[in-house]
Amino acid sequence: MRFGSISISYENAPIEVREATALSDTKKMELYAKLTAQGIRQSVILSTCGRSEVYFMLHEEADMDRVLRLLADCLAFDISSYVRKKTDDCALQHIFSVASGLDSMLLGEDQILGQVRDAWEFSRVMGCSGKQIEKIFREAITLAKKLKTEWKISEHPRSLSYIGMQLLHKTCGIENKRVLVLGSGKMAQLAIRYAYAYHASYVGNCNRSRKHAEELQREFSQLHIYDFEKRYELLEQADIVISATASPHLVLRYKELQDPPIMLDLAVPRDIDPHYPVVYNIDSLKEIADEQRQLREQKAQIARQFVTEEAKRCERWLCTSQMDDSIHTLQEQAETIASDAFRILERRLDLTKREQHILKKTLHASMMRLIHEPVHRLKEMDDKETQRQYHTMIDHLFGREGKAACIYESEPAARD
Repeated sequence: MRFGSISISYENAPIEVREATALSDTKKMELYAKLTAQGIRQSVILSTCGRSEVYFMLHEEADMDRVLRLLADCLAFDISSYVRKKTDDCALQHIFSVASGLDSMLLGEDQILGQVRDAWEFSRVMGCSGKQIEKIFREAITLAKKLKTEWKISEHPRSLSYIGMQLLHKTCGIENKRVLVLGSGKMAQLAIRYAYAYHASYVGNCNRSRKHAEELQREFSQLHIYDFEKRYELLEQADIVISATASPHLVLRYKELQDPPIMLDLAVPRDIDPHYPVVYNIDSLKEIADEQRQLREQKAQIARQFVTEEAKRCERWLCTSQMDDSIHTLQEQAETIASDAFRILERRLDLTKREQHILKKTLHASMMRLIHEPVHRLKEMDDKETQRQYHTMIDHLFGREGKAACIYESEPAARD
């Protein structure tokens, strides 16, 4: 089994493509179901404002094309010009870099780690995680935390909201301005916090959830909360509008105003109709993000060395884990023999409970000692062809042909 990834990201896809390839939870569920039906039983789907990606375990080379086709079908979009495919250590380095913020538009950004964790959790809920994916994502998240703690790759607040507010501060100024924020998620909360930090004279918020509104007001006591339906009325009173909702459609369609506000759209898919006179979007932030990248690049170079080392270590683990079925066969047979021997001796000998316990433990320990060296050799084996030969041989020796699916062959599933 091998690890693979398919990615569409800000590096090679403009915002128009990224919003067309964004995956809602409904689309994720649809894609998970199709992947499973096609035999891709371990996968994680990650969709953020900067990327849409599928991570998965391959059983054969053709699986990469299957996943690519299923993703394209789910999106109903020609992704061939924008997609990047990776396997093995390259795919491992990619997910480790993504989780650590080293592959983000904002080098070392804070939010991506939580997004990776949420994507993994969603995969688990959908029953699409497994031993290998669990290991890979656990290691990626652990490394990301270590880099943030030890190398301070995210020492100062860095998020798209932060960079967006910097852009507004430089271009039009925020101090003494009336700011309206649409949405109540993490991006919107940060925008509200930075609006106050830049001394906006007034900050209003529109969102669809009364519960979220109350939570925001507990943190920002001076925040003015409005029903989402009133957003167009409030445009006429605002100097700056910041939108960061999770809507799959535009929430502000073009409407002629005498003096339209300056707008910052932090959502993908976009929230704000680009026909408004002054609308900044996520791709507008790249110049400032590049300036911040230069300041962090030295630490990032050190961090990338750790990513490379961890990816190689995880690749070695994936390779040796191919022999898990064979090791399990040896352990299962040893335990069966020890149990059979104990039952025979128990019937023939008059043993106390304590003596029975000692006998059972001794037999089990003896059989485990017998297979200790073979198990050790199997765990160290990293040549795929040798692994295949030993797996076949062990199944043959123990008469297990056909009783368990070989890990080197495709699992039975409905495929084209």
